[in-house]
Amino acid sequence: MRRTAKEINRSFVCPYESCSKNYGSEGSLNLHIKIKHNGGNKTDREKLAINLVNAHLNGTIDEHIDFVDLDLPPGTLSKVAAKHAKHGLMDEQEEARLM
Repeated sequence: MRRTAKEINRSFVCPYESCSKNYGSEGSLNLHIKIKHNGGNKTDREKLAINLVNAHLNGTIDEHIDFVDLDLPPGTLSKVAAKHAKHGLMDEQEEARLM
């Protein structure tokens, strides 16, 4: 049996400040970001964020930044930087400079 709209726990919140949409699944949220915020798919957004963090760590971000469309949802770079810091690839000062 399917749930009614009132029964769906909408715990996936759109990260854009001007948007107040909530969704019942991560897939629905990602589709919303792709369509309404022109954010591409989640895999492409994550790859872009990883490449930006790596360019920052390598000191080559200035060479790459002009060629990147930075229409990433808020918090995407922070999540990738936090993963790098957790794995010892970036310290807190480097993470702060990236943000």
